[in-house]
Amino acid sequence: MHQDRAGFFWFATDNGVVRYDGNQMETFQVGEGLTDPVVFGIVEDQKGRIWFRTFSGKISFYNNKKIHPYQYNDTLSQLTKNSYLFSLHIDSLNDVWFSTNFALGKIDSKGNIQKVDIAHHELSLKKIEGQFIVGYLGSVGLVDRVKVNEKLFPILLNDKTHIRPINCTVSWKGEDYFSIGATIFKIGKESITPVFNGKEQIICLSKDLDDHLWIGYIQHGAERYQNFGDTRPFKFNFLDSKSVTSILQDSQKGYWLSTLEDGVYYVPEFKLLLNENDTNHTKIKVVFYHEGQTFIGDDSGLVRVLDSFGKILEQKKFDGHSILSIFLDTQQNIWISTNFETYILDNRLNIKKVVPISLSSMTGDNEGFIWGKSGFYTVKFNSKGETIFKSINESSRFIYSTEDYIYLFGRLGLNVYTRSFDKIKIPQSFESLKISKIVELNSTFLLIATLGSGFYIVNKNDWSFHHYYSKQNFIADNIYSAIVVDSTLWLGTEKGVAATKVQPLLLNSPLFQFYTKGNGLASNRIAHLSYSKPNVWVFYDDSFSLLPASLTNQKPNLATFYLKDVLINNQLDSLENLDKLKFDQNNIQINFGFIDMRNQNILIRYRLSQLNSWNYATERNIKFFSLSPGNYSFELEYSTDNFHWISALKHPLIISPQWWMNWRIQLAILIMLSLLGFLYYRRRIRLLREKQDLLKIINEQQQQLIRAELETLESERGRIAKDLHDSIGTNLAAIKLFLNSFFKKSNEPNAQIIEATLQETIQGTKDIIANLAPADLERFGLVEAIKIYAQRIKDQFEINIEVDSLGVEAKQPEISIHLFRIVQELISNSLKYASAKKISISTNFTSSSLKIHYDDNGVGFNVNSIAKGNGLLNIQSRVQILEGTIKFESSNSGVSYQIDVPLKINQS
Repeated sequence: MHQDRAGFFWFATDNGVVRYDGNQMETFQVGEGLTDPVVFGIVEDQKGRIWFRTFSGKISFYNNKKIHPYQYNDTLSQLTKNSYLFSLHIDSLNDVWFSTNFALGKIDSKGNIQKVDIAHHELSLKKIEGQFIVGYLGSVGLVDRVKVNEKLFPILLNDKTHIRPINCTVSWKGEDYFSIGATIFKIGKESITPVFNGKEQIICLSKDLDDHLWIGYIQHGAERYQNFGDTRPFKFNFLDSKSVTSILQDSQKGYWLSTLEDGVYYVPEFKLLLNENDTNHTKIKVVFYHEGQTFIGDDSGLVRVLDSFGKILEQKKFDGHSILSIFLDTQQNIWISTNFETYILDNRLNIKKVVPISLSSMTGDNEGFIWGKSGFYTVKFNSKGETIFKSINESSRFIYSTEDYIYLFGRLGLNVYTRSFDKIKIPQSFESLKISKIVELNSTFLLIATLGSGFYIVNKNDWSFHHYYSKQNFIADNIYSAIVVDSTLWLGTEKGVAATKVQPLLLNSPLFQFYTKGNGLASNRIAHLSYSKPNVWVFYDDSFSLLPASLTNQKPNLATFYLKDVLINNQLDSLENLDKLKFDQNNIQINFGFIDMRNQNILIRYRLSQLNSWNYATERNIKFFSLSPGNYSFELEYSTDNFHWISALKHPLIISPQWWMNWRIQLAILIMLSLLGFLYYRRRIRLLREKQDLLKIINEQQQQLIRAELETLESERGRIAKDLHDSIGTNLAAIKLFLNSFFKKSNEPNAQIIEATLQETIQGTKDIIANLAPADLERFGLVEAIKIYAQRIKDQFEINIEVDSLGVEAKQPEISIHLFRIVQELISNSLKYASAKKISISTNFTSSSLKIHYDDNGVGFNVNSIAKGNGLLNIQSRVQILEGTIKFESSNSGVSYQIDVPLKINQS
């Protein structure tokens, strides 16, 4: 367990970690970033990050509402391989200190490792910034030396009966200690000394805020010591058979004790004594206390007399009866009234007299008389049980007497009488109250407790009052009991016990402390209260607990507000953006919580403006739906007593309005925009038509120029090819024949070289002629011409070219020549610039179009530079002449072209 500096409680479990604010638990598991679901330990560094030590040896930390893995977890895993991560500490330099079975060391913020190997039978301790890290190798029972900060000490383990591999360390009263087995050793400057022997294996050492030492044992609970010589340590009896693994006192002085067998226990700061010996579960009907003794009467007719610590002194059973009221008169006679009759008993519960009347309530006056309420009658007795006075009063069930007045109340309303039983006029507002208790606070003020209307502080002189209830200055409406102990008022309510000093209450500025089921009570419904020094007795329906009466001398701890998150239109956002919202950002949710380990009975109120009344909330979130545009000033307050309100959050909330909110403006704008739109549309259409006409003319002219240029180019290529063939080609052939004849006659030794060179020149001339005027295209068609050209390229270069075709080729020479030139250009680009090793060309003829798909596996090119070279401009021009389209893609793995051109119909 760990309480962080913000006040949250953290629990390490075998299924993740849990963060607790006293009301809600938030679980973090592997899915939220935790490195391992089995968490062994929790530490907090100086930056407020919460670190988690896990079974796997990997660690992570919580920061800024998220869990982050440690960046050097792989390194740490190798260091903890075949071992456990025993200790963890993050120092002020962000170095991670650790210990395992084999080593003790650190990983600095750059990932560098410093470690010291641990020897067999050696316990290693190192103290870093006040924290110990511990490591050992081998059986703990065989430890014969201890190394403390590199200094070796011999050690002798006398009792090895209960030694298990669990070591604990603690710094207490200026000294350092560690445990092995059931023994605690003191670390001195020159020696290691045993100072304490426990009753079993020690698994926990910790100190509380009062500097007491707590020792937790396996299956033997925990004990608290003021010093090692303490012969009567305090302990919680309910933990005697538990293995207490950790003990922590929180900032509100409550104790948290975790166990192996039974989870976590919470014990508030005060010593809460449960009535563990009480086996009677019959409903308690009446409680009366006097000078250290408490009288309890229940529904079964049992009366018990208890001392100040709850021990039964005397008891008596009135079979078949229910106890209605108990009173002790000035003669020390005990009056006990049942639902049939009233008994007068001595202090040993022996019956002295039976009075044949049933009294639902009894009280006494300063003259020694006893007043009782019996049905419709109010009766006055002397100490012998003789009736002195009787009067009819139908509306009351209870009676209370002070020095001046007699108060009758209960069923409905309040009646006040003088000692001579003359009625006192009181405000009409008291006539409809269901009053449960009246307590005299001093000679001037009364407390009137009610069921359903809270309580009133009343001035007896003029009957003016202050009213405290759930809608005004208090948390509860049902007040079942009330007592005053040493100037402190205690109230038993439907929501636990409330206590405040009387004097601030009379000045209308009470400061309440609350005790509920959440911090130790058995129930929130407190039926009765009584006092027997030094404890206030808190009664439930069938049992009771004891609270130290002196507790309210301390200032109560207030809950801490924290903001969880802000959602705007169901999207996570920040509080800072609430003052700059758009008109449609009007669905807002603010989620928050309170950190308080004792009391989560927290009241919440909020408003959007100081001119608005407060809205009260029960949930820990505030939601606004479809909030209208405007400037708001959001306020959130909380209280534990409905009297003192604490500001939790103040922030402007501004939603910008739509500028066209007025319908007249909207209509005028709509008409104006419609007119402008219509005029603009007409002008736009006219300009577009003119532009399209102009572009069409320009495009036709460009097409004609390009077509003429290409036709001229092809014509010139044909002429050059014919000249080369008819002139140079014929002459070269004649020269070859002549030279062959000459060389045969002259036996020229270089004849073969000359002939080969001449043959190569003739073949080169033929290739040039073929490129300028591809005869194969006219003779065999486009596909075959591409295949022949591809074969020629393959013969000259180390490249694989695949050509395939689908459909029946429609021979259209005026189209084929352009497509052939395009394929030539693409192959040339692949060879020159792409360094391609493979080219794939496929053609697909349909009745109306020809599609050519070209791929290579070269290096590709930058698509942003397609107009700057590589022959692409020439390719696009030819496609444009053919009224076709070209698409291409390029990447590091090659380039791909898709060419689609229409064919002339009814031509083959």
